[in-house]
Amino acid sequence: MSDLLKTEFYKMFRTKMLWGLLAFAAVMGNLMILDGNLPGTAREFLDAFVYNMPLLYFLLIIFGAMFIGTEFDNRTLQSYLTAGHKRGTVLAAKSISYFAACLVILFIPLFGDLLLGIAVWGNNGNGSAGTARTMFLALYMILAMGSLILLLGFAFQDTGRTLTVPLILYFLMIFFMNGDSAQIIARYLPMGQLRLLALHQMEGIYVQTLVTDSLWIAGGCIGAYGFFVHSDLK
Repeated sequence: MSDLLKTEFYKMFRTKMLWGLLAFAAVMGNLMILDGNLPGTAREFLDAFVYNMPLLYFLLIIFGAMFIGTEFDNRTLQSYLTAGHKRGTVLAAKSISYFAACLVILFIPLFGDLLLGIAVWGNNGNGSAGTARTMFLALYMILAMGSLILLLGFAFQDTGRTLTVPLILYFLMIFFMNGDSAQIIARYLPMGQLRLLALHQMEGIYVQTLVTDSLWIAGGCIGAYGFFVHSDLK
């Protein structure tokens, strides 16, 4: 397991696409803030970035298609099995490294904005607990968003469908989040939860949100395991 993790993290950090997507997320996430009212405090700056994060979901989809789907196309995962590694171990290493990449792409820019906001506007200590809660929930929601790509990557086991189908779902989720039932749907979609979090509309549903996201993560990992274990890799 440790050898597989080292290999996966080495590949992940050596992938130029990861750093390109990170830079794109940082730049676009902040440029989109200019479309609305400019923030006047560090907390408003943080909330503005969180509000735009659902639109950056496609970055996780692109990286997932390349990092998971391409591994099947290149028969990299099959070579792990041929070397004697168990499928569950291979899946665990791939999942951990992909979730880590999701955090690199979206959470690092968020954390950077937090530090930048404090540097520009200062932090008098008021609302520190709320800020910490926002950061934790955002991190958990990013993992929940990534779980869908993990599931579909191991379900389709190629680059094309792992990219196309999640992108279709991405646009559908954006459509539903702007419909008449957006407030209800947003509670169950990690993308929508980020919007609620940014608008401070999470009061009373924190536990529900954690349970929902835990189900997303567990469902993605269990589903990926089921597809991978029962697939006939040739």
